[in-house]
Amino acid sequence: MSGPAVPPSSATVAAPPAVAAVVVAQRLGELLLSFPCAATGGGVRWRVLALKYEERHNARLDVQALGFASPLEAVTSLLRDLLGFVDVREVHDPVLGLADAATLVPRHGALGCWPSLYHALCNIVTDHGAPAGPPVSQQCRTMGCRAADGQPCTLLLSRVRPLLEREYQINVDESSLGFLNEDGAFVRLNKLKHLVHALLKWRDQRQAWQRSRQLEGGAMDRLLEPHLQLLASGPGSDLVLRCSPGGASAAPTAAAAEAPGGEP
Repeated sequence: MSGPAVPPSSATVAAPPAVAAVVVAQRLGELLLSFPCAATGGGVRWRVLALKYEERHNARLDVQALGFASPLEAVTSLLRDLLGFVDVREVHDPVLGLADAATLVPRHGALGCWPSLYHALCNIVTDHGAPAGPPVSQQCRTMGCRAADGQPCTLLLSRVRPLLEREYQINVDESSLGFLNEDGAFVRLNKLKHLVHALLKWRDQRQAWQRSRQLEGGAMDRLLEPHLQLLASGPGSDLVLRCSPGGASAAPTAAAAEAPGGEP
């Protein structure tokens, strides 16, 4: 009669397989694209990105095991195709920002690409909306605003969702719509109007960051030149998106729609 089974020693227990650097790079890139602040100028801290990686994939992120001496060396190698800037003042906790090219194409569920979504909304309003006043400039043919004669245009917000889906293949799924904030917390956006409010806030943050550093705008910033507003057309009425060419002033008589915090 055989005795009780003896558990294997710790030396014989198989270690979990190591994740290849290329897989880590893909996962980190997908996570970075979930942070809108990576495209506003504020950037994402490495420690926040690494923590979200470990939470999502239930695995420790050890850059030394991947062959890198520091997080700074790891991100500049693993994320080189996505990064636009890296604040290197803290080698072990650098701040990461997306390159313009990474934000120019919409990606499902990746609100780090919010400039491309802003661009899509501007084009939808100017292509399908009604003129809202006399021509205000000759910038109508610049990237992001195609209204004839540079006129500001308006479009009911209720018309935007099907146009986003049909023309840009952007599915606004309110059951899962959201993003990661600068602390890595998930922020849910319950309605399309909340998404628009967020886009306008991120645009303002990006432009304020650019002005504060007296930087020349790149491809991302040219997408943000048209001025998009979310307005209430009247008490109890549908919300309206208004797009004006770059440099145009806001509508003087329209009331601004409530921010998400004021939504009952």
